Amino acid sequence: MKLRYLLLCLASLLLIVAVPGIKTATQVLTDLGSSRQTSSASPSDRQASNLPSAAPKSEQQIASEIFQAVNPAVVTIYSGREIGSGVIITPEGWVLTNKHVIWSSPQVKVKTAGGKTYRGWVTSVDMQYDLALVQLETRDVLPTVRMVSKVDIKPGQRVYAIGSPGGQAGTFTKGTFTRITRHGSLQISPGLLQPGNSGGPLLNTQGEMIGINKGLLEDGSGLATSVIPVRMFIERTRRAAGSKSSY
Repeated sequence: MKLRYLLLCLASLLLIVAVPGIKTATQVLTDLGSSRQTSSASPSDRQASNLPSAAPKSEQQIASEIFQAVNPAVVTIYSGREIGSGVIITPEGWVLTNKHVIWSSPQVKVKTAGGKTYRGWVTSVDMQYDLALVQLETRDVLPTVRMVSKVDIKPGQRVYAIGSPGGQAGTFTKGTFTRITRHGSLQISPGLLQPGNSGGPLLNTQGEMIGINKGLLEDGSGLATSVIPVRMFIERTRRAAGSKSSY
């Protein structure tokens, strides 16, 4: 399979749209001379044991909770005629996206899930990993996404994406993680990403960001930049700017 991929945001111009313990219950018998002493549960213990256990969450419930928690931190980015996605990583308004989303202009328009629009300036780019940081002009305290410190996911596990394919903000899709490519990118199942998802977050089942979506392979599989180079890029930018922002 060729690893050449198509840039998502460029194509978006064509779219308007503990295994249970294996314990055997035993009655403890203590032989004290000729007498036998048995242990028994108190009435309160017996009552507690009759309480129903919490039902496991369905996949739909998990997906809904992830969307509700993360979507407020996902934005749509307008750069010239390009439309892509981004994710807010600091309360002060640092937005992470792909470099190819903002390539046409140092100034962009950013629209939040709640419909509020900000002007933003590109402050840093990483050509190798196709990353960019945008600083929003705002004094608002903004919602952010949680980011893992390392990628701990196995092939076949569920992943999610939120973005603005075709300019449709808040589009939520699900798929599976496939592998880590030889270039270090995260490959995901076909159909998860569409043009316009570039710059949006790739999420695990805890709603944590494990990568930044960036492109498609010829078979429709998606690619995302792992949070490992993402964190390195953000840290370099933070040090250069003398910022104390956390992420």
